Amino acid sequence: FGWRLNTRREAMVRLLEGPDPWLRVCAIHSLAAGVDPGALEQARRLGADPDPVVRETAALVLRQAAIDRGGMNP
Repeated sequence: FGWRLNTRREAMVRLLEGPDPWLRVCAIHSLAAGVDPGALEQARRLGADPDPVVRETAALVLRQAAIDRGGMNP
């Protein structure tokens, strides 16, 4: 991509905010794997993404994060 990134978080944000729905979905899945739990706010924002697969994936990740924290709602 030609990006110069200093941190994993910076790369994750770039992917989550990028134009490619498939890369956004992949980035959201990496959130679910615990790559950057602090980036769940990005997943919340992607709940309003124009791409339905991105919205569905964001909802899935947020539900899983809520379950992992012992709650029922993200």
